Amino acid sequence: MRPLDVDPFIKALSTPRLRNYRSYFNAVDDHDVYACYQWNNEVSRSLVPLIHLVEIVMRNAYHKELSRFHSQRLNQPIVDSMNWYDHLSLTKHNDGGLSKTLKKLKKKSSFTDHDVVSNLTFGFWTNISKETNTQWGVVLPLVFPNTNRNFSLAKNTDWLEARVGLVNDIRNRISHWEPIWKRGDLMEERVIRPGSAPLKVAHLAPTTPEQSIQRVNTEYDRTLSLLAMMDKDLAAGYTDSHNHEHFKWVCSEEGLSSYRAYKRRATIPFSMAKRNLSSLVKGQTMLTITHGGVRFRITPLNA
Repeated sequence: MRPLDVDPFIKALSTPRLRNYRSYFNAVDDHDVYACYQWNNEVSRSLVPLIHLVEIVMRNAYHKELSRFHSQRLNQPIVDSMNWYDHLSLTKHNDGGLSKTLKKLKKKSSFTDHDVVSNLTFGFWTNISKETNTQWGVVLPLVFPNTNRNFSLAKNTDWLEARVGLVNDIRNRISHWEPIWKRGDLMEERVIRPGSAPLKVAHLAPTTPEQSIQRVNTEYDRTLSLLAMMDKDLAAGYTDSHNHEHFKWVCSEEGLSSYRAYKRRATIPFSMAKRNLSSLVKGQTMLTITHGGVRFRITPLNA
């Protein structure tokens, strides 16, 4: 959305919220500020399909493997779906919202195991390996079969907790409408334990739009690698999708420049676009084209 008159939007979004955009991107005017704000929104939006896919695949894999493990542990027939969540060793204050979810569902006349799993927050899966009734060295290789990490070792479950925690942090920033470009130091993927050394800084907090773009791409790639750890074919298919191509374009210096240069009302007729197609493609910018009574948009994609 790029209106002719951005004043109502600037006022509605509030000066304090946009002040950081104005200074960080060195915006030249309100139109430029609004363009940067819209670019941030589009980067956030284009991250959602991947995060959504990771969350669904992960919770389904955990549900299956925890059901199989605990049904066997309880000397029951091995099944792919059962109430494993009733057999965990978790305190109410450290259960990732499990007790709250069960309390809500028990108010209904009936619910299924899948209802429980689908109502658990992403944060629940971030910390689940802290649970002590489960042999994580057995379960985690089945949830994440495409890795050579030995999950019997605490350093590897800590790494996994940090990686899933990163994805959860991105998810929360998007859901709370926080600027996706505004990131702190990126720490090494490890969990602090009693007596352990402080976390090391892997990458300093970005201080320029270019560095922010690099950071978000790093976090996107780590999210995609988490998907590949669970399902290589699914990750390969996602990499071949429009969603992936669009993210890689919009979260680039060219994508940001295109948003800042785009003028909603600056349309060109189809005949002109056809004659100048080569130069338009080289321009790597979004274009609004008219053909009769039809308006359509061309959006660049990275190769």
